[in-house]
Amino acid sequence: MTIFSPAKKKKVEQKTMSFPEAIAVVIKGVGVRRVSWPQEEYGLLKDGFLTICKNGFHRWIISDGDMPANDWVTVGGN
Repeated sequence: MTIFSPAKKKKVEQKTMSFPEAIAVVIKGVGVRRVSWPQEEYGLLKDGFLTICKNGFHRWIISDGDMPANDWVTVGGN
C-alpha cells in the first residue's frame, strides 16, 4: 500500500497486516491503526488491556469490521 506523507508529499511504503498480525505487534509494545482511521487514532496495550487512543485512552472493543481487515499498520515510526 502506498501512503503519502503530508509533510513532504513523498511516497512512503508501509507494510499492511491482518488483524492477528497487528495484535501480535501490539503484544510486543507497538501501536497499530487501520489505514482508514485518522492519523491520531491507534490501538495499543496499556496496563494489560487493549486500549485505543481516540481523544484520550479508552478500552478498545474490537468491532467485527476491524477483525477481517488487512489494512493494519504500525504507528510511531515502527
